[in-house]
Amino acid sequence: MKTNGKPETLWELCEQVCEAIRMSPKNYTQETWATDARSLNEEACGTAYCRAGWMVALTSDEKDILSKYHTGSLNICISASNMLKRAGVVDRDIDTLFSGAAVDRQCYRDGIEVPDQGTPEYAEQGVKGMREFMEKWEKQLKETKIDD
Repeated sequence: MKTNGKPETLWELCEQVCEAIRMSPKNYTQETWATDARSLNEEACGTAYCRAGWMVALTSDEKDILSKYHTGSLNICISASNMLKRAGVVDRDIDTLFSGAAVDRQCYRDGIEVPDQGTPEYAEQGVKGMREFMEKWEKQLKETKIDD
């Protein structure tokens, strides 16, 4: 971990994404890269992110990544994807991790009902998918530094 609290490796970043999702379930939705959280839940504040959005937000010095990526939220996914590609992660696994239907697919696979967005149960499913990805790519994520 860097002295400013920013992650040094992709592994540390993925750990921070899991923690952010778990600590702020109302600010997590896998269905969109970044959006006003209040549009999903009246009790939420700030921005709701998917896994890719959290990766970019946690490595950015911008207070509002929506304005930084004003040309389209697709740029958020491209930025996060490029971080993982530097570690050698294959496109198929990146697409699975960042898919808008990732939580739904995971729940169907596990034979459970898809929880409502904004709930701790939904967030836990998001974390579970992230952890599965981290386990598969552990060596590469731990070896790959994040550029400043």
